[in-house]
Amino acid sequence: MINDFNQGTVAWTDWNLLLDETGGPNHVGNFCFAPVHADTRTGQLIYTPAYYYIGHFSNSFAQISRRVSTVSSRSALLSTSF
Repeated sequence: MINDFNQGTVAWTDWNLLLDETGGPNHVGNFCFAPVHADTRTGQLIYTPAYYYIGHFSNSFAQISRRVSTVSSRSALLSTSF
């Protein structure tokens, strides 16, 4: 998400928001990851770490936010500023 924002993205959503416990179904028949998985046997929802970091990002920005330049002091650390 940080790379996307740094390249000019103005909105972001995950491709799959909810999948079953196997990572499906989807339109091409393979298995994927999602922020929320549903156990179809028990009806339980499993919230993955992606669910929480997407929520963290979405709660951090006001509607009038603008991205500003930022520089990290470590090459392995990604950063963005609004």
